[in-house]
Amino acid sequence: MDLITLAATVILMCLATGFGVLFARLTSRDRLHLPREEWDGLFSLSRYKAMERLLDETDEEFLRSHQNFTRQEEKKFRSRTASVGLVWT
Repeated sequence: MDLITLAATVILMCLATGFGVLFARLTSRDRLHLPREEWDGLFSLSRYKAMERLLDETDEEFLRSHQNFTRQEEKKFRSRTASVGLVWT
């Protein structure tokens, strides 16, 4: 009985130490710090220019101005635009 309790205590201590080390590494400042160049590239406006074009309603308004453009085609257009946006992100 004492051997089982001792083994359980040792395993619990190893797990607690492992989680402590893992938590310390995840919260360390070295992991959260990105160089300034990477931040600029990630949040630059030129990177999101394609998404801005997808969200613009100019194309949809142009297609609506044609007489042969139906609601079903409009739904297809929106669906394709949304799927391109999802793939892009």
